[in-house]
Amino acid sequence: MRWPDFIYIGVSRAGSTWLYQVLSEHPGITMPRAKEIQFFDKNYERGAAWYGTFFAGIGAGQITGEVWHDYFIDPLVAARMNEHCPNIRLLVTLREPIDWTRSRLAWAREVEGVGALTLEAYLARPAVARELDYYRNLLPFYERFSPDRVLVQFYDDLRTDPAAFARNVYRFLGVASDVRVPSMDVRANPARRARFRAANRAALAGVRVLRAVGAAGVVGRLKQSAAVQRILFRDTQPESPAANERIQLRYAASFDDLERLIGRPVPASWRPSG
Repeated sequence: MRWPDFIYIGVSRAGSTWLYQVLSEHPGITMPRAKEIQFFDKNYERGAAWYGTFFAGIGAGQITGEVWHDYFIDPLVAARMNEHCPNIRLLVTLREPIDWTRSRLAWAREVEGVGALTLEAYLARPAVARELDYYRNLLPFYERFSPDRVLVQFYDDLRTDPAAFARNVYRFLGVASDVRVPSMDVRANPARRARFRAANRAALAGVRVLRAVGAAGVVGRLKQSAAVQRILFRDTQPESPAANERIQLRYAASFDDLERLIGRPVPASWRPSG
């Protein structure tokens, strides 16, 4: 069976939908219709044969991969990937913690109905804090894969120059990097408000049911449908509260370990000023 050549493993709210599009549009890459197959965490018991159906029919000379932003928060995933695809290439995009939290909280208010939580209250949730523990989440992958198999980029760079960001990905994957595709200039998953919150929550519940029965391809087609997105969402401006110094100091303490692990510094804007 055909295994993927690369996988995006994290994080959420860091351009993974945009990345899926620029990968899909490259002439040397064939992506499955399902963006989020979730084999190595939620669907592992379905077996390799099930996973292989998503990559069946990939043409000669083409590479293929998967995008699922929650892989890096599951401690079992790195070992499973190493067992089945030891030569896989891994893609990672990290987003500044406060910026990520604002985006994730705005999404959670609209889709999950979490209410008027403050950033600090939202960060107190174990699942949220876990996702932002970049060092511990990435460590199992660096323990099993050599650093040259892992490309870590920053969401700051995607915002500044999306074309250069995409070219870095293409070079890392060994495909032509001088290709310019339409989605390079399209912002993926902008912060939006739900048109009808009840409808959004019902849609989210439906997505979970479809994934549970293995219908990831159907979910992928729905998420890529412009008509569905227009029905469920309307554009809005993201929240812009002042950065909370306590939050920034809390995460800055882990940046030294993270930098040693990934072999490059985090952007200077991530650290407290002064």
